[in-house]
Amino acid sequence: MRAAAAASAFKPRRLPAPCLCRNRFHGRSPLLKDPSPQEMPRYELALILKAMQRPEVAATLKRTVETLMERGAVVRNLENLGERTLPYKISKHNQRHTRGGYFLIDFVSPPAAVSVMLEHLGRDIDVIRSTVLKHQVIKTEECMGIIPVNYEDQLITKKK
Repeated sequence: MRAAAAASAFKPRRLPAPCLCRNRFHGRSPLLKDPSPQEMPRYELALILKAMQRPEVAATLKRTVETLMERGAVVRNLENLGERTLPYKISKHNQRHTRGGYFLIDFVSPPAAVSVMLEHLGRDIDVIRSTVLKHQVIKTEECMGIIPVNYEDQLITKKK
């Protein structure tokens, strides 16, 4: 009797059935859970891309943004800071770079996806440098408006 009760208490848990759709990152992935909006911090991705023509830059940025979105991120803004001479020569993927295009991508993402994204960008041959910075949450207080001041009380306290 005890063996039957013990066996029924330790039944293996059933995992959810795998999804048959093409989107692998929609919340059923065990590595990337679907977090609530409060758990998703805001990040900024600073990219330096190698000097390329406009269509190639657009394809690289599209590839990067799609990879972010596949991993559960929501892209808020993409900013082009222009092509500039690098402050020093950077060797990456057996090439020496002296010029590069600077870009900022503002996004909200689960924390687990950030390290995976940096790994992916490290393998991309068009990306010279990538850095992810976490935005600090700044709470702004509402203005209380103009507070009336009783000038008579201030004058009386100064005279004494």
